[in-house]
Amino acid sequence: MISQGNLLQRKIQEVNKASDSTLSFTVFQWNTMAACHSWPSKYPKVNPEYIEFEYRAPLLCKEIRSFSPDIACLEEVDYENYDRFKSFFDETEYSSVYAQKSRSKEGECIF
Repeated sequence: MISQGNLLQRKIQEVNKASDSTLSFTVFQWNTMAACHSWPSKYPKVNPEYIEFEYRAPLLCKEIRSFSPDIACLEEVDYENYDRFKSFFDETEYSSVYAQKSRSKEGECIF
């Protein structure tokens, strides 16, 4: 179990161990729960404050930082929040791409 300052304890699964450590990399994947999916009525047992992106964003950024991933894949990102994530990632270390879903205000981004 991982608990090195991470917000959640979870099992981390190593997919493949590279014989040469210079060939290894880490991938962080997270569903950020876009606004179109985060209605308080959909989660009646959750404090509505916790569903708000403004509450969750700093926690998510802290979680990402704790892993220091080489690649970060974020799902269900509202386009207006893409800039917030871009500002979180150091532009000298990460480039990014955002792909918006058709007929939706959300998409995926990779850093």
